Amino acid sequence: MRRLSPRWLPPAHLAGAALLLLAAACDTSSGDASDSGDATGGSTGMASPCEGDMRGDDYAVGLAKTTGERTVTFVDASPAPPVKGDNTWTLRVTDTSGAPLPGLTMEVGTWMPDHGHGSPIVPTVTEDGEPGTYVIDPLNFFMAGLWEITITLSDPGGGASTDTVFRFCIDP
Repeated sequence: MRRLSPRWLPPAHLAGAALLLLAAACDTSSGDASDSGDATGGSTGMASPCEGDMRGDDYAVGLAKTTGERTVTFVDASPAPPVKGDNTWTLRVTDTSGAPLPGLTMEVGTWMPDHGHGSPIVPTVTEDGEPGTYVIDPLNFFMAGLWEITITLSDPGGGASTDTVFRFCIDP
């Protein structure tokens, strides 16, 4: 008798199946008919995982965090505040005196500490043309809950690096 194992599926199918299982395991919706939400942001009838959660940052243009000798400041977010789905952020990076820091290498990591996973979509970082301004797109928050976004900045040529962490609770 032949024993079946996951090896009989092509790797792309395994990754897709694993992502679907993860999403299903983390889904907080009940799926009942009492949900009355719509795409315009109306009430969904579900309790928000963010209600009463004080761990997240309050989004605002100008929200800034300083780590070491660098300050990372929100210039723009689309949509604002961050929402479930794809987001685009524009950040300005300066030194502690406010001088822009162009040419940095920026890596962006996403993590849901309550669920133990990040987003499978790796965002692209580009310099915006204005010195020290960087655009991150897409930041994909595929489910509601607390997300930690770690911005790792490295000097050109692999010099010193710092991590700056923003935390946002994303509503359904």
